[in-house]
Amino acid sequence: MEQFCDLTDPDLYLLGVPHDAFARLRSEEPVYWHPDTEVCSGFWAVTKHADVVDVSKRHAEFSNAAGFVLLEDLESDAMAARRSMIETDPPDHTRLRRLVSPLFTPKAVRGWEDHARGVAKNLLDSTLSRGEFDWATEVCEQLPIQVIAGIMGIESADIDEISEIANQLVTIDDPDFAPSEAAYARVQARGLEPRLLPFRSPAALDLFDYGRRLGEARRSRPKDDLLTRLVQAEWGGDRLRFGVRQFFSTTNFCR
Repeated sequence: MEQFCDLTDPDLYLLGVPHDAFARLRSEEPVYWHPDTEVCSGFWAVTKHADVVDVSKRHAEFSNAAGFVLLEDLESDAMAARRSMIETDPPDHTRLRRLVSPLFTPKAVRGWEDHARGVAKNLLDSTLSRGEFDWATEVCEQLPIQVIAGIMGIESADIDEISEIANQLVTIDDPDFAPSEAAYARVQARGLEPRLLPFRSPAALDLFDYGRRLGEARRSRPKDDLLTRLVQAEWGGDRLRFGVRQFFSTTNFCR
């Protein structure tokens, strides 16, 4: 099948999901070899639901760890450094899931529904009362951050800091948000390379540092929040661990 569009091109999704393109793929070539692009080397696009389910259950043949789940082509040392739970195959993936899955059961998630609705209501009440506002920055940007912060137990005073870090993390290629030279210098001063950080962004280091501080605080002063339950979670002697040095390893748990 000849290439009819570049699935990695952000412009393809400007007007929404390109349903016609995916419908053609499912009809004519549901397992489609996508040619090389500026973003990455070629990849297989699996577009039928049944095939996606099948692939997800066969980690020995379709590994998340071998080539990662990102389209970006990474060097082997970068994959080792940036590996997270989603880029880990069983049995390591299974051990990590056993640690955290009890905290994300359907019952547990339903328990956060009122909190999420409350955040949405407060944001809409605050913005609509002014008559004019920026929907993207004042509602869409704030909603997930505030919901997650409440669930995790992050102080409201830290939300602006987390929002800024999150924006810098995912907009590294945007000239308006590109990291400063000082940010790169902080990474190098700690003996690290930006390419080994998620999104190649110095902001990832700031996020790790923030998470480490919170994790250490909850270990010494537990609270009734998800973060405390995460740092206390244990399965067969395994516990989660925090910090940049712990991140730069092939696993994210320790005995």
